[in-house]
Amino acid sequence: MREASERICGEARQKVNTMRYTVHMLLFIIILASPAITYGAWTTDLGITDPEVYWAGTTNDAGRTLGLFCSVDDNSCLWLLSLHQICTAGSEYHALLNTASGTAVTQLVCLTGKATAEGNYAYMFKDLKQIDEVIRDNTFLSIASATDSQDQGFLVTRFDLEGAKSVIPRMLQAFKAKPGAPNAKPRSTKDQRL
Repeated sequence: MREASERICGEARQKVNTMRYTVHMLLFIIILASPAITYGAWTTDLGITDPEVYWAGTTNDAGRTLGLFCSVDDNSCLWLLSLHQICTAGSEYHALLNTASGTAVTQLVCLTGKATAEGNYAYMFKDLKQIDEVIRDNTFLSIASATDSQDQGFLVTRFDLEGAKSVIPRMLQAFKAKPGAPNAKPRSTKDQRL
């Protein structure tokens, strides 16, 4: 009984986190229309628009989004991707990453299985280190992916990575230095005798 209860609680926490990141992804799409700091094809606001969410990302000509989202609530980051491909929440899908420096296979996880108003579905990269290295070390990325639907075949989505190498470290630095961060030095407001 206790194991079942712990499993249900764990699944509930995972769903809440999944929803939180999906909301952040949707906010990112909206935020791209607002003033922010731009480096090449990448944009960030360093947590200014929403101090609970730090993000850096890009949107391609087809309206698909690729970005790194960091949540203050759980002090973690995820690489997220929006695709115009139907998926089932929690399901994993193979994807092929192609850059000038080579090709790699990765796993995408469907977040909610629900489309945005634009018809995009939110995915998370399972191997965060792999996608982080691919994005930081290249200037262009093609992602070939397949989903549940047999008739959709493979979709190739392309992203301009120009500027990612500059914007991601700045965003992560701001995220790590946010008030209350474990490595941030708190500013004292106590009285001091001189």
